Amino acid sequence: MTALLLCLLAAAPLELKGRPAQGFAYERFRQAHQIWTAACRAHGVDPNQAGTGQWTTSSWQLAVALEGHYALPWTTRDIPLEVTQSVRNDGGALWQKVARTHKGKTDHEETALVGDSARYRGFGSSDWQTIPYADDHQDWQSWRRVNQLHEPAILLHRIATRLSGLQWAGDTNDPTKHRILSFSEENGLVRYLYFNKSTHLLERIETLFHHHGFGDQSDMIQFGDYRKVAGAQRPFQIQERYYQGGSGFSLTWTRSTATAQLGQPAVHRAIWGDIAPPTTDETSAVTWHALGQDVYTVTFAEHEARAFVVAFADHSVVLDAVGDSRAGEQVLDLVDTKLPGKPVTKLVLSHFHPFYTWGIRPYVQRGITIITTPTVKPYLQQLITNPHAMLPDQQFLQPKTLRLDLVADHLVLEDDANRLELYDIGPHTNHTPEYLVTVLPRLKLLVQGDLVWMRPDQARGRASSRAKGLLTAIDERALDIATIGTSIVHEKFLNWVPCSLLRESVAGNNAAFDSGASRGEAITPTVSPWPTAPASE
Repeated sequence: MTALLLCLLAAAPLELKGRPAQGFAYERFRQAHQIWTAACRAHGVDPNQAGTGQWTTSSWQLAVALEGHYALPWTTRDIPLEVTQSVRNDGGALWQKVARTHKGKTDHEETALVGDSARYRGFGSSDWQTIPYADDHQDWQSWRRVNQLHEPAILLHRIATRLSGLQWAGDTNDPTKHRILSFSEENGLVRYLYFNKSTHLLERIETLFHHHGFGDQSDMIQFGDYRKVAGAQRPFQIQERYYQGGSGFSLTWTRSTATAQLGQPAVHRAIWGDIAPPTTDETSAVTWHALGQDVYTVTFAEHEARAFVVAFADHSVVLDAVGDSRAGEQVLDLVDTKLPGKPVTKLVLSHFHPFYTWGIRPYVQRGITIITTPTVKPYLQQLITNPHAMLPDQQFLQPKTLRLDLVADHLVLEDDANRLELYDIGPHTNHTPEYLVTVLPRLKLLVQGDLVWMRPDQARGRASSRAKGLLTAIDERALDIATIGTSIVHEKFLNWVPCSLLRESVAGNNAAFDSGASRGEAITPTVSPWPTAPASE
């Protein structure tokens, strides 16, 4: 045993270096991703357009065989129903009216669902109840099935938000030749999806679960008679079998009509009032500010990050690829909207650390030149070529090559409209061997990422070795700097540091301050705005 332990300790650790995923599990995911992509095409689904606000209204004949608490085991009661539904294409909203005829009298049950709240009135009742979501509520379970499982197009859209839950489970040899995917829901349920190998349409869903009375069970939904509605393939025949509590259900849904519309149906609006169409945009968390002199910032609350945009006569330059691919796309889209005729043509990367580079892929995909230092190139090459199948971006779908402009010491970008100066101060930073800072002379502003960490309540006399190195570089190059701006937005630290304050802090000669050590302390931060109070657009 001792010898085995020594062998294990002596074994070389697995190499990191940001290598792309590999191995058996990843290959099964890649297989699943290909099958899912083919299914999206076959169903007429664009997974990137889930939030259009489209609704599908359908009329159904529903035959229910209910196994309940009857006199003998396995006795079922047949219940014919007529159902009218309007379902929003993200599965987040539903209107449903069910008609039941009993002893010559027709009663109605009606539901209007938005997110995790429902308004409901039962058969024979005129009073509405508001019912919050509950996992174990039988009505909620039924409504969720309609919203999440009855329309394959909705299920394919949901999978797009959780692609990492996909795995290829194998192929069948039956005459229909199914390709099977497993899909793990957030609540832990695993669903098995059977796609026809020829048509790529979803034909069956199986869900394994443990029933407290009957033990291991399998819910099943089968789809058939697909027809095109508003460009998407939708099943007009659905058969399903499942248990809820002590009751078993076998249902046959036969759709007679289906229409699509943009915007909330009037019957749903009459119950809930106006609701906003679904959206995955977090535009409220992305803000655009004008600093003056054709310099702007784009701030991302989600990433605690700020990108700088410098506009020239006929183009723009972005400083640092903060956030992720989506953040990069948002910066580029904002520049197109806010600065028409001045598209982004260059991206400056201060150094290779993740915070400043992980949003690079959209810039590369649009053919934008990346300005950085020489040793960063291999790292960037890997960032743009590693597969992104689990959360596809345009660089994954339509890859482009890296266009680089490498800075050895300094570089100036200038035209009649603006001037931008880049300096490699890596040896001074005590951080990375190469590090570009950007100077905007008209604002007397120096932009950097993580060299200055000053708490607003303890700024004077508290300077790190990085901050000292920055001031040394400023003085050695005789730069006229009034303010130091940061790419990191952190509520406990100054985001706009007067250069005079940096000088006072360095004069305090305390280089022991570690920015990470104080982040958890309870303090009352002072929000330090840009000194010239930028106008928000």
